[in-house]
Amino acid sequence: MFTIDVGRCGEYNSVKPNYPKPYSGATRKQLSSSEYNNVYLKVNDKGGRVPKQIDSNMNQYEKTYKQLVHILQDTDYYMNDGYREFVNSMMGAIGGGRKITTKMDSAISNVIRNYVKWRSKDTKETRLEKTQKIERIQAKIKIVHDTLFKCDYSTSYMVRSQEFLSSVNLGVVKYGGLTAKQGQALNQMHERFKKKLLSQGVGDLEEFNQPIKESL
Repeated sequence: MFTIDVGRCGEYNSVKPNYPKPYSGATRKQLSSSEYNNVYLKVNDKGGRVPKQIDSNMNQYEKTYKQLVHILQDTDYYMNDGYREFVNSMMGAIGGGRKITTKMDSAISNVIRNYVKWRSKDTKETRLEKTQKIERIQAKIKIVHDTLFKCDYSTSYMVRSQEFLSSVNLGVVKYGGLTAKQGQALNQMHERFKKKLLSQGVGDLEEFNQPIKESL
């Protein structure tokens, strides 16, 4: 049986105090002895009790829980803030005794599958390498953005182009790179903006000559 120190179960501990005896305090007023023993499971010699759902989760998902802990602790594995928060919440759901739905179970399996896929690559990018790649792409997107704002386009075209660039930038942070189509679209925009600047009489385009070629 997988035992848990109730003092460390933050989600449960924040909802209900730890009563060492089934008849102590407010518990006696809410649950009979049989009801108490049916809901709470003794897990240590001190008489500390924890909801049976936590024990059930840890029996069923012990390996999965440990895998999620490992993924979160792997400093070489890149996860954006939102994805890391999601993985952490799934780990907390198991350890906190939440019912693991079919949808949650599928999402957790995908997290582990993606990590295993990354680990199995012969030339896998480390978290540092991935972060540096994202920074390089963002710098190039900024070049396209800055080139756009030096052009004399209509307001509506400027807004649409800026929205596209912002969307791509968010995708780079979320997924760690560009798709082939996104890279092609950025290169086309870049060339179009440079031609526009030339038509406006801008002479030196040296700072705008970096192509966008990074992909996922």
